[in-house]
Amino acid sequence: MPVLKVWNSKRDKKKLVIVSEFSIAILKEKVTSKLDIIPKTIVLEEDGTEVEDDDVLEELKEKTFMALADGEEWTLPDQIIIEEIPTLPTLPSLQAIQEPELIVENENDNEMSLPTKVETVANLACRTVLPNGLPPPDKISVPDLSPSLKLALQSGEKSAQIFNQTLKECEIFYTTKYPTIADSAYYQAIGKKMITKYPSLAYADGTNPWSFFVFKLGQRIRTQRWRENRKSKRQVNDDDDDSETPSTSGVSKKFRLGSKTKEATNNDIPSEDWNNHVTEIQKEWEGKRSVVHLRTLLDQTRAGRSKWMTSLKAGKIAPVISKFPCFEEGIFVLHEFYSIRNKANPEKAKNDMMTKLESLFQVASKQKSLPEEAPELDILQALEDLVSKKKGKGQKSKSCIKVVKNVLSLENIPKKHLDSEKESPPSLIVFKNEDEVLVIYIVADGCQILDTTRCIRTAVMLLIASYYVFDLDYPAIYGQFLGFLQHWVVGDIFTQNKCTNWINFSEQYRAHVKK
Repeated sequence: MPVLKVWNSKRDKKKLVIVSEFSIAILKEKVTSKLDIIPKTIVLEEDGTEVEDDDVLEELKEKTFMALADGEEWTLPDQIIIEEIPTLPTLPSLQAIQEPELIVENENDNEMSLPTKVETVANLACRTVLPNGLPPPDKISVPDLSPSLKLALQSGEKSAQIFNQTLKECEIFYTTKYPTIADSAYYQAIGKKMITKYPSLAYADGTNPWSFFVFKLGQRIRTQRWRENRKSKRQVNDDDDDSETPSTSGVSKKFRLGSKTKEATNNDIPSEDWNNHVTEIQKEWEGKRSVVHLRTLLDQTRAGRSKWMTSLKAGKIAPVISKFPCFEEGIFVLHEFYSIRNKANPEKAKNDMMTKLESLFQVASKQKSLPEEAPELDILQALEDLVSKKKGKGQKSKSCIKVVKNVLSLENIPKKHLDSEKESPPSLIVFKNEDEVLVIYIVADGCQILDTTRCIRTAVMLLIASYYVFDLDYPAIYGQFLGFLQHWVVGDIFTQNKCTNWINFSEQYRAHVKK
């Protein structure tokens, strides 16, 4: 029988747990007796990623898990230690010390003071821990990245998505473990170590290969400190019923990078062959438009396309559709999306997500007390409303679903509704004649993607697929709804701030799933 390693949240108790099968429910039951807690969630001990599916539990059986009771949160191992260390007086930065400087004992500080002596930069560098609580720059540690991200970097995958996720995990690590870090000498040391360990993070911009990484990391950490400072000064209104859960990651989407990595390395083809394949796609689209042939060509060019897209300006879809015109039809965008999610069995990825979406529709319909035979479009709008941010401070949600009614026929579609501004985010346009859906489009960046199925659930999958396939961030106005779909349908944890409605409906849906 399987044996799993499980910590409690304080990491002062670790047990080997024998389970009859790879089941989250069974593991929680066993943990109750082993660790004397009633676990609410099971997460990876190394990075706090929640494990919700039995299949994922089996896949990660060699990992160490952590059981969290209600109200407990995952923390970095060092965070517990840091909180016990008293704050030390801060020295001037190493760069600012040009000459030996006298550090005078503070007579008014009875708890802790610095020795009265002269310290040079050389003296400081020899210390294991400096008086500001930091190790010397050359001793600063780098984070142990999440498994999927580490796998992507080790295999040489180079994309904006991976670069940004690395920055975010580094930001969380350094702001948690080394909250006083500020000197550029530390950032330079971190950048050099990260690029040495993961060469794919290097960019030509700047004096050194790590200059761009250092610049972006410093920018993120400063921004996060500014936000925290604002948050600490904010006057909380007790009547504000739309509080938000603190974010643990600034990325809009958290992809399963590992599932894309092998594809990018194993299916990569020479640039000349890739260009020939792209030309063949364009010719096939202008000619026979064989679905099978086009899908095969998309599979063969996916790795190169992923790399090429990293050179595009953020928010751009038009250049991709111009080069790969088959993406004008939703069936090819969906094929790309399902293949990214499960290269070996895209159909399984599709079926799994459609099943989850159907379950969500059922709960949303019940929550809104809709008739049993309510149209799927009504249920979709109800679901979006249930998770939208409507109150409180910050950006309020807007609908990414537009319904155009009283359209007599396809020939009479008002073309103005298909127009979109450059770099505008994907949204859903549904054209109806009374109760009949005539046609559905995704519009973005001056482009249209046609959904030929006229099925609302397929259109929802096409909407979320557009953000994944074209590597787009969610705009704040759509973020709650799209993040909800990402979290509960796609299966990637949504790590941005969540509004109260989002959290409440998630709890209701989680209870439904457990039943």
